[in-house]
Amino acid sequence: MNLVYGNFGFILHMFLWCRKLECLEPFLQVKEQSLTTLWNLSVDEKLWIKISKTEILPVAIKYLEDEDIKVKEAAGGILANLALSRVNHGIMVEAGVIPKLVRLSMSLIIGRWLFLQ
Repeated sequence: MNLVYGNFGFILHMFLWCRKLECLEPFLQVKEQSLTTLWNLSVDEKLWIKISKTEILPVAIKYLEDEDIKVKEAAGGILANLALSRVNHGIMVEAGVIPKLVRLSMSLIIGRWLFLQ
């Protein structure tokens, strides 16, 4: 478990670094991988407060509007996990996350429904 907590700083650093370089095509995959890793880490209750005290929360909200569906899903997963915390829940409601998550969910449902038709 110490390996996960020790790597949290590195993953956060990579996430913020990729955010600055998002206009470069090769780094888009790194952005997706960083978000997916943070999504997996955001399941751990011990990391909820740590994650919400960084720049990840506003950036994850921003990435709900990203063009890449994998980035949207990872950002939504992070926010969904963080919403389980009472402290984060209030912050996220104030930031307007709920309507954005609903739009994302609806677009995913409609997209999958159209795919199955």
